[in-house]
Amino acid sequence: MDARNQRTPPKQTGPEGEPELTATEARQGQSLNRMRYVLGIGLVLVIFGFIASYMLAPS
Repeated sequence: MDARNQRTPPKQTGPEGEPELTATEARQGQSLNRMRYVLGIGLVLVIFGFIASYMLAPS
């Protein structure tokens, strides 16, 4: 069968006519758990930096 002759199934639509997307289509990206670690560690380092600058600042 030729690829040009294959038909894709019609997309389902929601209550107001917008297309219903699967979770993967709606996400439009990858879910990377290591990114949470990078953001968390960066936040902790920023907080420690502010604490250190507050404590080491001349009075």
